[in-house]
Amino acid sequence: MMVDDRFSHLAPEAVRLLDSSVAARFSLIERDKVIETQRFQIGTGRMEDLYGHPRIGRPSNLLAYGPSGIGKSHMIDAVVARHPIRRNRATGELIIPIAQMEFPPDPDRRWFAKELALALGYHTALPRDSADVFALLLRRLHEARTRLIICEEIGNLPSFRYREVQEFYGMTRWISNQSKIPMVYTGTDAALGLIEGDVQIARRFERLALTPWEPDAEFAGFVKAYLRFIPLREPTVCDREFISKLHKASGGITDSVVKILNRAAKRAIQGSADRLTPTDIRQDADLPPPTVTGRTVARRRSRRFI
Repeated sequence: MMVDDRFSHLAPEAVRLLDSSVAARFSLIERDKVIETQRFQIGTGRMEDLYGHPRIGRPSNLLAYGPSGIGKSHMIDAVVARHPIRRNRATGELIIPIAQMEFPPDPDRRWFAKELALALGYHTALPRDSADVFALLLRRLHEARTRLIICEEIGNLPSFRYREVQEFYGMTRWISNQSKIPMVYTGTDAALGLIEGDVQIARRFERLALTPWEPDAEFAGFVKAYLRFIPLREPTVCDREFISKLHKASGGITDSVVKILNRAAKRAIQGSADRLTPTDIRQDADLPPPTVTGRTVARRRSRRFI
């Protein structure tokens, strides 16, 4: 297949959709995209290092923290996708290489245990006795051959009572010691204060700070890479004015950058320019989003368990 030099600014996936319907082009714009920036590679690489680490008495752990929308969940989703849940063909045993959960809104030990049990494929009622609950979790971690535990959104804990925070520290130490499985916690900047509030926990967790983008060459590289998957016929000139305006409008938060570019691209497709310029970059959350009426929306089925 001949490559049209006019569209060298686009990835092949985007080129194929240039002559498709507006709905099809919008669909690609809305899809999650993996842009392997340096910070993405550092974050996912650290998690992969923990995943492959042999079990030891005091396993290394990681806290990834930063503002909401900075890309923590995106990194986690990429790592989890590399190690999907599956079943042993011979025994039918459920294998869950990475147990992924979200910290519950109430720091109750049983609620935490229930969320972890669900992440390990255990859907029946938990035992009444706490000792039996945690024995069950250890058994499930062994049976599921889990190599990494990920718990997201722990930053809300500083607002809870002293006893509840101490229970969180206790659960973390106990699961880490008994399972010998590395853990990854994520949260906002408040999570850093939580982890550093206990000497033992602070020593066990390395910290990975994810800060907003600066308006520099690395940010420009991310924007250019992202625009390759936006099916616009004309290339976007990512000059200093464009990058500066996009950074100012987004505050350097990855999620805001993506939403601003996506909305601007949809407007460009519905218009006649089919390209982005600095005048298209604006915060327009208070305006109706560009949409296609009568679209058929394909909803994903959950792939959490097989």
